[in-house]
Amino acid sequence: KGACSRIGYIRGLMNVGSFSESCAKSKSYKPTRGRKVKGMKSYWARTVKKVVVLVRNPLGILISRYSTHMRKQGMKPSKADFYNFCDGYNAHWGKVKEIRKAKKKLLKLKLPWEDTPCAPEFFRIYVWYNNVYQIANKREHILVRYEDFLTDFESNMKGILDFAGLKVANPRGFLWMTDEVHTFWVTEEEEAKILRFMKALSAENPVMM
Repeated sequence: KGACSRIGYIRGLMNVGSFSESCAKSKSYKPTRGRKVKGMKSYWARTVKKVVVLVRNPLGILISRYSTHMRKQGMKPSKADFYNFCDGYNAHWGKVKEIRKAKKKLLKLKLPWEDTPCAPEFFRIYVWYNNVYQIANKREHILVRYEDFLTDFESNMKGILDFAGLKVANPRGFLWMTDEVHTFWVTEEEEAKILRFMKALSAENPVMM
């Protein structure tokens, strides 16, 4: 058992080796789950045989991140503030060395960086999944869509347990997932630009530097 949820924003992402190492140092636990354990890099490399990859609409990831941030501040998420949040990401992370290097290469490939809302964040999401795919592809794995959990949580959760060789331990049922987000905050034109950007990244695969 382990997780790769908490990785440094970009510096631990730019190649699969550093990503895997950062992942091993993150909030991961051996099967006892009693405490954070040293030597997780070796544990992931030698012991982890099965991987569950949870895939979510990148736009949903971004808006969910924003909504969680606002709620932690005791504020109500809104469309206007979402764009301010997005501008903040662009201003802060767009200056990071790894982002500037990637942006320069992407522009040479004529990929639509400047025309894409929140481009640094969508680039980061793409790189994260690209690394995860390379790690998972070397092990037995399944791909699960987050959106499928919203429509049929129990069946999808049982599918994961079956894959892992586990059984339901709590007869009272599963904790239902409720993190639906307002993707309609983004216009159809903006969503099309984001989709074009992500497809261009996938087609060119320019991130393995």
